[in-house]
Amino acid sequence: MKKVNTEEKKYLKALGNHIAVLRKKRGLTQVQLAKKLGTEHPQIGRLERGETNATIIILRKIAKELNINVSELVSID
Repeated sequence: MKKVNTEEKKYLKALGNHIAVLRKKRGLTQVQLAKKLGTEHPQIGRLERGETNATIIILRKIAKELNINVSELVSID
């Protein structure tokens, strides 16, 4: 898999921060969100820190749990 460049890293960090803000607004912990998604909370932490590139499937699941659509989730520009 191709290594992400600086611009992509910046986007991943911004996306992760956006997910964290939305999660907290919904009153969910990383553990609670992870459980709803069928994953482990360290994965949510890595995603929120921008350390991992989420698949569209996981982004779709996150959006569903946060009661928003995927385009709203990834629109951080």
